[in-house]
Amino acid sequence: MPEPDSDLSICRLCSTAGSKLCSKCKTVSYCGAECQKKDWGRHKGKCAPVVVREMEGEGRGLVASKDIKLGDLIIKEAAVIALPEDIGMWEAGEDLVKQVAKMNKELQEEFYKLTFKQGLLDISACFVDAAGDDKEKQEKAKMVSKNIKETAIFFNNDIATEDGYKCLFPNLALTNHSCAPNSSWTGNIQSPRQLELRAVRDIKAGEEVTVNYIIVEGRFSDKNARQTRIKDGWEFECKCQLCTTGGEEDLKQQIRELQSEMTSECDQTLDHIDWDRLSQLQLKLIQLVRQLTCAPLLLPREYQSLVHLAQLGRDRQVVEWAMEEWKELVDKLNVKRALSEYNSVVKKLEEWKQNLKKKLPPHEKEIKEFLWLL
Repeated sequence: MPEPDSDLSICRLCSTAGSKLCSKCKTVSYCGAECQKKDWGRHKGKCAPVVVREMEGEGRGLVASKDIKLGDLIIKEAAVIALPEDIGMWEAGEDLVKQVAKMNKELQEEFYKLTFKQGLLDISACFVDAAGDDKEKQEKAKMVSKNIKETAIFFNNDIATEDGYKCLFPNLALTNHSCAPNSSWTGNIQSPRQLELRAVRDIKAGEEVTVNYIIVEGRFSDKNARQTRIKDGWEFECKCQLCTTGGEEDLKQQIRELQSEMTSECDQTLDHIDWDRLSQLQLKLIQLVRQLTCAPLLLPREYQSLVHLAQLGRDRQVVEWAMEEWKELVDKLNVKRALSEYNSVVKKLEEWKQNLKKKLPPHEKEIKEFLWLL
């Protein structure tokens, strides 16, 4: 867990006047090298460029303790709880309690400080009341009620991983939502239950570090759709800058209209699809996405789509331009998974380069390799 927000004029160890900051994270201060060395055993597991701070109207959150550059690593964390993704909320309680019991005391305390789904607590109470005199229903209701606190905490903070599990990452659980986030977490196939939180734009010291809880399904949604999804999933009303000002609504409307036009083009037999037209529409879409506040987070997927469509549209110039722009952004983001996805497309382009060079009509196998990523 990162360090809590504290008075940096006081030595963390002996409480005398202190002005020697940890050079790596700038979250703690010491009176001198001796106290810093003595405290390193405790601090090294908390040394991250963020502090835990109470945020007005949001509970706890993470705040940058120093300037963080685009692509910089903020937190790297392994899951402390893992459950199969298909497990139901009411079945999970007993397993959750066992996994929580295996945590050390400090981690357990932090777990019970996390936010929870009030709706689950309310429903649990209703189950007990509804059981009446039916002993079997009473036993099931009591089992659910017994572990409901752990269940409500876990399912308000879990993150799906690529190996088919729902996992809890206590530090990442402290990142609050924003529809215009400044960071994003990602994993990889080799270590799916170890995530990295990295900056997707420059973050100033004192700025809250945020992520977008609905970045996949809600990346181009309008305010009302986003608010509904957040309310249903996490029981709060988003008050980020985009939601309070209505910013970017026109841009996202134009993006959705372009996507609709592209979907209509695809809604016909393969030999009638105009791939060059789709490529040009995707190029227009990218120009719009570039104007969004979280463009660096969204553009890799859009560049990949453009490469795919330009390959099928036999437009070498657009393919090369999109690959250059995509690679430049991937290097800035500094995310291994993003680079792996880029390199995968490089290999595919090499395999199908003669089709592009000779401008051969796309056939079904190639089309499957270069699908449009809606």
